[in-house]
Amino acid sequence: ISMHCAGTEAEVERIRQVEVLESDGLLGDDMLLAHCLYISPIEREHLAGHGIPISMSPLAELRLGMGAPPINEHIAAGVQVSLSLDTTAIAATADVFQAMRVAVGLQSIAAKSATALTPRRVLEMTTIDGARALGLEEVVGSLSIGKRADLIMIRTDQLNMAPVRDPAVAVVHSAQPSNVDTVMIDGRILKWKGELTTVDVPTVISEADEALGRLCERAGFVPG
Repeated sequence: ISMHCAGTEAEVERIRQVEVLESDGLLGDDMLLAHCLYISPIEREHLAGHGIPISMSPLAELRLGMGAPPINEHIAAGVQVSLSLDTTAIAATADVFQAMRVAVGLQSIAAKSATALTPRRVLEMTTIDGARALGLEEVVGSLSIGKRADLIMIRTDQLNMAPVRDPAVAVVHSAQPSNVDTVMIDGRILKWKGELTTVDVPTVISEADEALGRLCERAGFVPG
């Protein structure tokens, strides 16, 4: 059961969602809450006690002016946190590397410490913790015997990546989508040698551009 929760200050001024759910006996470990930027310490205790994870979307949360994600506060209270993009329309990118960098930077500023959220920890949040949040940790989220063959191979011989000594630091702080050489999902190769194998990119771009033009025309939207 997924729901948005406490994403804006105005939202919590109207209702303390976690407190209401708790009082009505509706909280359970089959839930996944998005955002939770403005929950109280007591509400964090409720989430930790029920084993309810939070999905934070730093790119969307910043673009919409919702607020800075209090990732470390949630983690310190025993709440499991994972990262998401919310929607690519709002985040304006499907770049998970950028989402990780922003998450690390925001926690560094909040704590005034460059090690407040380490690259390896945010990488875990983006992979295995994301799988845990969906109840799929026995199926995906790490390279383990018996799990699906889901993997991303990133080139390290390009100028923005090389040289690499700590892979986690390189992935979080330096990697871009253009560095992704290979993508395999459940054994299917979807990207090979930097090229998508199941998508006609020029056609997708052309159709998206035409669709956006029609949408803007219907809405009377004029960029400016």
